[in-house]
Amino acid sequence: MLVYAQGGKDMIDSPSAFHDFEQAGWEKAASEYDRRFGELTAQSIAPLLDSVGAAPGTELLDVACGPGYVAAAASRRGCSVVGIDFSRAMVDLASELNPELEFRFGDAEELDLPDNSMDAVVMNFGMLHLARP
Repeated sequence: MLVYAQGGKDMIDSPSAFHDFEQAGWEKAASEYDRRFGELTAQSIAPLLDSVGAAPGTELLDVACGPGYVAAAASRRGCSVVGIDFSRAMVDLASELNPELEFRFGDAEELDLPDNSMDAVVMNFGMLHLARP
């Protein structure tokens, strides 16, 4: 069971309810992401990519990709990138901002990729939004 606050009221819910709550929130937040979170999340992109050795030829999965900032930075380093997010609005935004990259709708907790299909997997500020990390 998870406990989280919404509108000042503590709520006790199941992991699936938390997942649905988060997903609904990010569907609404996509258009405001850059203005509200862009500068903050951009600060960690280079160190994140450095930590996994993102370099030309690296096949990289960006989990909870949001608008695709990490995926775009990895692509500029020469990586082959796939971004995945559970918000269709975020996948649409990432695809619009980076039409040359591949973005998919999917759930970080149930990735639909074969084992060992990527050289590196990154997640920038996504962990706190998972019901079952």
